[in-house]
Amino acid sequence: VAFQKMVLHGAYPQCHVEAYLMMPDKSQRTRLNNLNRLVEDLRRGDVSDKGDDSGAAAIQARELIANSDEDLTVLVDVTELADHVIEDALIFPGCKDETFVAAAEEWAAGLAMQENEDGDTTSRSSIEANPPPI
Repeated sequence: VAFQKMVLHGAYPQCHVEAYLMMPDKSQRTRLNNLNRLVEDLRRGDVSDKGDDSGAAAIQARELIANSDEDLTVLVDVTELADHVIEDALIFPGCKDETFVAAAEEWAAGLAMQENEDGDTTSRSSIEANPPPI
C-alpha cells in the first residue's frame, strides 16, 4: 500500500493521496449460512488443480457472497501508516538506514542493471514518474 501511494504521489504530485485497506468486518453478523466454509471453498477453488469439484464449490461460493445484499467489509484508513513507511528510515537486518523511497530507487537501479546485462537497453534507474497528458 505504501509503494502504491508513493507511485501515485510521484505520478500526480499535485494530488493528495490517501491509502485505505478494505477488510472484513468481523463485528458484523451475516445471514449467509456457513460463511467461513464459503471462504474456504473460494480458497481451495482458486488454487486447486486436482480435477475435483472444489472449482464448482468456489464458483457457487463466489456467487452467494456477491449476490448477498450484506456489506461485511470496512474501510480502514492507513494513510498515516503508509506515510511513516515512506518517510521514516527502514529498519531490518542488512539495512543501510535509508528511506523507503531510497530503497525503492536502489532496487529499481539494480533491476535496470540486471536487465541491461541481459540485453535489455531500457533503463529504469529511477522510480520518478511523468504524469500522462490530460
